[in-house]
Amino acid sequence: MQISQLRQALEIEACGSITAAARKLYISQPNLSKGLRELEEELGTDLFIRTTQGIHPTPAGKVFLQSAKDILQRLDNLKEEIQSEKEPRLNVLYSPYLQPPNLADLLKNWGLCWKVTIRQAGTQEAVQKVAMQEADVAFLCYPVIYGKFFQQQFVQNQLACQTLARGKYRMLLSRESPLLKMAVTQEVLADYVQVVMDWDFPALSARQKKDAPSFTASLRMVRAGCREDGLALLGQIKNGYMLYPAAGRGQLKQYGLAEQNRWLGEEYDIAAIYGSGKTAPSPKVLELIESYYK
Repeated sequence: MQISQLRQALEIEACGSITAAARKLYISQPNLSKGLRELEEELGTDLFIRTTQGIHPTPAGKVFLQSAKDILQRLDNLKEEIQSEKEPRLNVLYSPYLQPPNLADLLKNWGLCWKVTIRQAGTQEAVQKVAMQEADVAFLCYPVIYGKFFQQQFVQNQLACQTLARGKYRMLLSRESPLLKMAVTQEVLADYVQVVMDWDFPALSARQKKDAPSFTASLRMVRAGCREDGLALLGQIKNGYMLYPAAGRGQLKQYGLAEQNRWLGEEYDIAAIYGSGKTAPSPKVLELIESYYK
């Protein structure tokens, strides 16, 4: 039995005529009839009933035709899977505190047709996914004060880390927040709600708390599941604030937010993590990483 015979039998059923099916398949009617006869002999049963009004499948023929459809569909799916595996893939995670990296366009500009998957992930989740090779690279944003903690995690999971940029957190607020007209102090922030999107960090020591007052000043913390939810929530909370890398004007307008321009917070690092050794990404991916967020 050959794949072509399955396709021919299905075409005969669709046309209801061997002559019409032969025309659509661009083969002669005698050859199609011969192929069908050989298939029926191999199966030991008739697949079609020939009448003056056309050709119709027998009960056994209906079973065979349904199985033929399933087999051909599986073959088509298999071809697609194999073809997709030939295409280079890049699975990317990025911090909710960062803009999503537009890597697909950059790769396209380089003449590389890669399938790119991008989604948000918290820092701890990103470390686990890259370590388990479920993601190729993750772009992280975390307070510098937690740098040693994360460096230990990267080493433990055999991950390479490349620091791409360093900056100071800005304070995002609702446009109606009283903090826009006040001097921001640790005592003032104690009465406000801090909105966070990724804060699975270890507790700070007493000395570290002195060096990072804005992280520990608030007595209340609200966690948002993703970047969009966090910014939208902040826009609705008059007594809330968020520590955030520099935000674009479009973001501020979209979510009804403003920056406390007289306040600059602790430092943050933007870093890329990826596998090392045998699991390291290709040189092109490393070049791409170096070009982002710098």
